[in-house]
Amino acid sequence: MTLRSAAPIRRIGMIVPSSSTTMETEIPELLRRQSLKTGDRFSFHSARLRLRQVTPEALTAINELAIGAVAALCDAEVDALMYACLVSTPFGAVSPAQAIEPRLVEAARRACAGSATPPPAIVSSSGALVAALHSLGAERIALVAPCRKELTAQVAAAITGHGIAVVQTHSRGLVDNAAIGRLGTDELLAIAGEFDLADVDALV
Repeated sequence: MTLRSAAPIRRIGMIVPSSSTTMETEIPELLRRQSLKTGDRFSFHSARLRLRQVTPEALTAINELAIGAVAALCDAEVDALMYACLVSTPFGAVSPAQAIEPRLVEAARRACAGSATPPPAIVSSSGALVAALHSLGAERIALVAPCRKELTAQVAAAITGHGIAVVQTHSRGLVDNAAIGRLGTDELLAIAGEFDLADVDALV
């Protein structure tokens, strides 16, 4: 009898705000489901960056901290690295070249220079969201966001920049990031129920 060797462990890294209480439970659960379905094996490694208030200043600062956190996760030889802070994406970038995802890619390249381990694949929350919407063929969306209106507007503008029209938004107006993590599913569904979805392809 020939024994089938176990699948190699894929290391998944994530950069997350210190006040996040959701991503470090949700992502491992998704990986567990994937493992049950396909037999793939994963380990999960996170770096937490200080952020308590969702303000433009704090979001710009956490983007700079994220650049430094890449090297720490590259030391764990992760195969993929996620930056899990959707609302931070538009901040601190004065040109497309300074957008956060390309900067993370470059930081990973530098961290792995001279190493036998290649740089990890990089994805940001916004990059994953845009890719998912494109895969669905969604051209017009409605957006429910937990943050203040001016921050929601900047997120919507970033999505629009990828050819997806944000035709309706609702801003919950929260600043405390821990409070955002406590938002209940029922409350979010109630907000979503206030939208007229007849003319949109997807609700985010």
